[in-house]
Amino acid sequence: MKTWLYTRRVGIISLGLIAVACSTHMGRVNRAIREYDSSLTLVCSVESPELTIGQEIVLHLTLRNRRAEKAIAACVGVTRRYRFTAVPFEVRDRRPPVADSGLVVDHPYCDKPFSLGPGEELSWTEKVRVTDVGSGAAEVQASVSVVYPRDCEPLYGCYDTMIAAAPVDVTLGR
Repeated sequence: MKTWLYTRRVGIISLGLIAVACSTHMGRVNRAIREYDSSLTLVCSVESPELTIGQEIVLHLTLRNRRAEKAIAACVGVTRRYRFTAVPFEVRDRRPPVADSGLVVDHPYCDKPFSLGPGEELSWTEKVRVTDVGSGAAEVQASVSVVYPRDCEPLYGCYDTMIAAAPVDVTLGR
């Protein structure tokens, strides 16, 4: 009887410790993700606002730590999204008014580790094919994943968030 009661107590205590550990772990992850969302800004620019549908262009991306008091250590992940949107949002040339491209990874992982002090930035370029939303005025918007590298799981990857740049006005032609 005492052995059964002791085993039960140990089991209950173990479950409690696991719950506390998971809660602490997820609290740390959630704080880091909220910090990335509130501190990091992505800026996107193109070399020329005149773009040809179907051609490859170079996007200039800059990830900036806009906080004044704290450094951010994380990773740029591999997930990307590039969205071309017709302006105004309507069908042109019998094409849908929005088109996404990029790379989606269901198990996020770290591609480029970084540490950005207050006001510091990380810049890079990416090649993107101009998707067809019809000729005329449009916007291009880039988004990148920022990964919390500390608590990655071998099977499921890392926790991440998407940081989106403000849309850039462009003109699409054929």
